[in-house]
Amino acid sequence: MPPTPSRGIVAVFSENRKEGYWALPRHLRVLSVFGNVTVDLREAMIMPGESVIEAVAVFSEVNVIAPPHIVVECDGDSFMGEFAVKRSKRDEATLPPPDRGAPVVRVIGSAFMASVNIKVKPMKKAPGGGARSGGRA
Repeated sequence: MPPTPSRGIVAVFSENRKEGYWALPRHLRVLSVFGNVTVDLREAMIMPGESVIEAVAVFSEVNVIAPPHIVVECDGDSFMGEFAVKRSKRDEATLPPPDRGAPVVRVIGSAFMASVNIKVKPMKKAPGGGARSGGRA
């Protein structure tokens, strides 16, 4: 399943979730107006090199959940809101850093009276207790 060059997710007065097995395009646009969008990358197929998530949130929330084996860069602006990478101190102590040459996901954009949060979380648990394999390409 090769990723498409560009795609988008929109939520206006609603909620939209992208999770499970899917291919992250090189450029993903996310727009949320008075809504919520969650982009879960933990099972996504992420190609080597750089992918960009362009997030615009207006009176809303955009959450990007990233696995620990990728490099996450955050470069966004906020007006009366938040645009940040959040790592739990507990998980940071137990999760290994990304490998050299790991895929890079840059999150760019703007939050207007809204929040864009990138959370680094461990892989989801598979049935039976073990961690599911990641979406490394």
